[in-house]
Amino acid sequence: MRNVFKVLTTEDWNKSQKSGYISTDLDEKDGFIHLSFANQLPLTLQLYFDNVHEIVLLKVDQKNLINEIIYENPNSSKRMGKFPHLYGKLPIENILNNWNIRKNAFKLPICVLLDAEKDT
Repeated sequence: MRNVFKVLTTEDWNKSQKSGYISTDLDEKDGFIHLSFANQLPLTLQLYFDNVHEIVLLKVDQKNLINEIIYENPNSSKRMGKFPHLYGKLPIENILNNWNIRKNAFKLPICVLLDAEKDT
């Protein structure tokens, strides 16, 4: 089983810790929790968090959620491969690890990031 991760802003992380469940406005709008495999994270960060200076990366424990995770193609023509989407709640207890990550001064080119998604 491949590791899955959730990226969210520090504000969303703080709200989630208070509520006990991981969620963002986009997740609520789309009706599922957006997750990523490790190879999908760089492009996710660049496409959706480029203007955010600090994010929280969560490693998700899938063992109790496996029946609620569906692997689907993204709604974006820019992305490749299937993404894990959780159709259910993501309790804080299902987080194995979390990291606060500050934006660095360099970026990989989009074409390199797209190739990384193709290779899986």
